[in-house]
Amino acid sequence: MLPDYRGRSSLVVSTLLYRTFLKAGRRAGVRHVVTMLDRRAHRNLTLVGAPFVPIADSEPFEYLGSPSTRARYVPFGDLEPSIGLQGSRLRRFGATFAGEIRARGLRRLVTRRVAAGVSTRIASGKGIDEHIDLPGPERRRGVGRRSAGPDRRRVRGASPVGVERRRAIVAAYPGGADRRRSGQTDRRATVRLRRRGLFRR
Repeated sequence: MLPDYRGRSSLVVSTLLYRTFLKAGRRAGVRHVVTMLDRRAHRNLTLVGAPFVPIADSEPFEYLGSPSTRARYVPFGDLEPSIGLQGSRLRRFGATFAGEIRARGLRRLVTRRVAAGVSTRIASGKGIDEHIDLPGPERRRGVGRRSAGPDRRRVRGASPVGVERRRAIVAAYPGGADRRRSGQTDRRATVRLRRRGLFRR
């Protein structure tokens, strides 16, 4: 979360996070979403329009201090259209929608209108996509953190001394390079290489 958005209302922050999740997941080719949600998070996401279903028909259970945690699953591709549909349903007076709004009277109407706006912005990105800055592929894959250039690469035997040493070992006895690596070094060849300064323990 960038510093410019810290301290804002939780509604703005959650809308940005949900939309970022959709954009990042789509870019990464995510196909399945598995999550553990406490009661409040599950209620909010259901009202937004996320079509989560229980994993193996499981009931709420206690987990990490939360007395009512739900294990849920949804195909990633179902999230965006379902959230968009929820937004349009919430905007239509009298239409049924997923989730529940506990408030009554005028407060219920205001909550419904706010929830409709949140669902619509999450699904469409209207007014919020310009505030989302996803890392590029080179950062997500770890490319660029270390230079892959020849100045940073250490290739065994690439230096002139290394090349000369390998040639001397091969010339000293048949199969020298392979036997040298396996530790089966001919004693006399080793003495000759040591005298030439090409063999060190």
